[in-house]
Amino acid sequence: MQLAGGSTRIELTSASHASPRRVPPPGTIVNVDTGDPGDLRVLDHAEGKLEDVERALRRLDEGTYAICEACGRAIGEDRLARSPVTRRCADHALAPVTPGTSAGI
Repeated sequence: MQLAGGSTRIELTSASHASPRRVPPPGTIVNVDTGDPGDLRVLDHAEGKLEDVERALRRLDEGTYAICEACGRAIGEDRLARSPVTRRCADHALAPVTPGTSAGI
């Protein structure tokens, strides 16, 4: 279409097969390849694992590694071999955990 002064106006229409892109809010982590937000689950999981390892190392330094946070008894070697960052014995594995506390010790 011609506009006054000889310039051309271009109209952009989306194709029926194209999916609209939403711009995530500032500070949102996105997948570099796809531009999709939602990779926060991966980051959250990795940060959680890192916190578990750091907590286990602190417990090792404090002399409380391999001691159940709920009852104060030793955590079995087989359990620690499967999950070196475990904080509870098998008897208390499903007991509720209060963040930032070591109940029973």
